[in-house]
Amino acid sequence: MQYNAKINKELLLKLTQSLKGGLKANKTLCKLLNVDYDNIQARTSIFLNRKIEIKDYEFRQLRLVIDVNHNKRLWAIHWKFRGRVGKTRKGQRKRQSFGTFPELQVEPAIELYQKIASSFAAGENYFEQIKYKASLNDTVSKQYPNFLLYRKQLVKDGQLDEATYLNDVARWNNHIKSISIASGELFSSLTIRSIRRTDIIKLIELLKRVQCYDKKKKRFYQRGASVINGIVANLKSFFEWADDQGLVDENTNPVYRITKLETGVRDGTVPYKQLGIFMDYLLNKYTRSSERVRLAIYLTWYSGQRVGEVLKMKWENIIEHPVTGQQFIIFTKKGRRKNDKKGKNLHPVYLTDDVLKVLKTIPRLKDNPYVFWTARERRLKRLYMASGSLNDTINKVCVELGMERFTPHDIKRSIVTHDYFVSGSEAVKLTTGNKSDRVLQDHYLWSLKNGEVEEGMYEQMKTITEERHAEINSHMQQPLKPTGSKVIQLIPQQTIDRSGVHKIDKVKAFEEKIKRKYGVSKSVYYRRKKEGYYDKKA
Repeated sequence: MQYNAKINKELLLKLTQSLKGGLKANKTLCKLLNVDYDNIQARTSIFLNRKIEIKDYEFRQLRLVIDVNHNKRLWAIHWKFRGRVGKTRKGQRKRQSFGTFPELQVEPAIELYQKIASSFAAGENYFEQIKYKASLNDTVSKQYPNFLLYRKQLVKDGQLDEATYLNDVARWNNHIKSISIASGELFSSLTIRSIRRTDIIKLIELLKRVQCYDKKKKRFYQRGASVINGIVANLKSFFEWADDQGLVDENTNPVYRITKLETGVRDGTVPYKQLGIFMDYLLNKYTRSSERVRLAIYLTWYSGQRVGEVLKMKWENIIEHPVTGQQFIIFTKKGRRKNDKKGKNLHPVYLTDDVLKVLKTIPRLKDNPYVFWTARERRLKRLYMASGSLNDTINKVCVELGMERFTPHDIKRSIVTHDYFVSGSEAVKLTTGNKSDRVLQDHYLWSLKNGEVEEGMYEQMKTITEERHAEINSHMQQPLKPTGSKVIQLIPQQTIDRSGVHKIDKVKAFEEKIKRKYGVSKSVYYRRKKEGYYDKKA
């Protein structure tokens, strides 16, 4: 609703009185706004809208805007300028608040308005000039927290992974905020507009040369190439955000065309014969890890997927083929987040009967949808186990067998290498889902439509997978045995002890006992106990 009136002290006084009086316009306010007080409908409609705008008689570009929240009975009064640069129709249009009442009173507001109006009349945008002058003194340390808030909002909007945001915060706190440049001055204390490409190059050299202190482990360490590349990538995103916010001039990002550091190629592979010996021992003799950890390692070999994709697998991802009735797993591949909704990051993996029987041995945890679940409270409240558990188990088994240590991803790399030389690159793309951008564009080999897999692709993938599984079985013994009830079980069974009590229940009861007695988590209790915190004093 818009009204025409002379904006002065009397108007603002009567306006605030009416707002404080329960959003009811008094007689004087109606007179100042040229509203008939005796007309109840016209009088009550003044504060009926969420936004009321009063246009000044004398200063045609000056507005007094009142925002009203009827539910909370709150309001805010703003001074606003509306006009065009140069006073022509082709001039840039601007509607900008330049103050709030009562912080900015009538006389100072009109004086400031006249400065803004004269600037616009001269063809200059007053607000852009003010913003530019303010940005001259903006430092990295002043604006980087705002950039992190922007990244946090992206997480809420589903455009950024929460783990990525937490890594951004960690790089700021551990590296960017504390690193010094050659003169001893903090890099974060530099003004954003003063940073040049040469400053970024010098910063990279310092990151490579100067050690960083780990507060948690209380030791110094050398930054690796991947850490430095992550820091530079964050700075690039920060300057892109600063460009969008008008804090720097366009096309002045100092991090553009900065070459990434070489991180080194990981090319470790394990022959199938050694993997067979390893899996035999892991599944049939090794008892120091849970059933789920050992089966997760086992499934990385059979499925050919990344360890993270295996651990994130949910029971709902095991679906039945609409034609053959054979079950298979739908994995969510690593890719662009925008492709998740389009189904372009999905990849099916055929399940042999043996693998399906093994998966059915895993008990389900209530209110946890993951196959490889965990009852621990993990970072970001993840309900599936960490890959570190698999790494730890692989290392211990390798030590016991006297084998060279390898990682879960070395298993996948072994599968890709093996399938490539035996069946060709097309087989690798089908069974593992690994596709470069060029291959994805030129050879789109599969698709998922309405939850169904293309028939030709399914049969081809099934043949290749069965051949690979047959070779895997030739190197190891299946870790299965029938029980008296003809139920397939994994050897050895680890989830239930001799007393018949589920181990998860015992773990939870023990954690609750520590929490109740000492008021801390189990990990804190053991750390303090190791340091002698609970030792009895003489």
